[in-house]
Amino acid sequence: HIECSAMALRLLGDAPIDLHAGGIDLVFPHHENEIAQAEGATNKPFSRFWVHVEHLIVEEQKMAQTVENAVSRQLLAGEFREGETLVVEAKGDEIVVRKAAAPKAQAPANPRRGAGSSSSSSSS
Repeated sequence: HIECSAMALRLLGDAPIDLHAGGIDLVFPHHENEIAQAEGATNKPFSRFWVHVEHLIVEEQKMAQTVENAVSRQLLAGEFREGETLVVEAKGDEIVVRKAAAPKAQAPANPRRGAGSSSSSSSS
């Protein structure tokens, strides 16, 4: 997409731009084409740094607008309540986002038993 490299240089300034990011699926051919187009036009490196992220998996599918399962920050804010934990974990080449399981209730500690104390006491 020639328009991507053209817009980046027009809106972000002369090459090299500081940072270019995108999904891991855009490395080839999209980002490689942007590099070739921008560097061919400017004779300078296109970007100083590249960041590529893995996919987020939502309900066992890659999160994507085309699948209509994209999750916004606002939606996550509504889905997760104070005290709940959002778990982000790597599973192979994928990143999975889910709610953490609720912690199991633990029996309250016996206040009469301290660490290292015995059941019988002696006085001096």
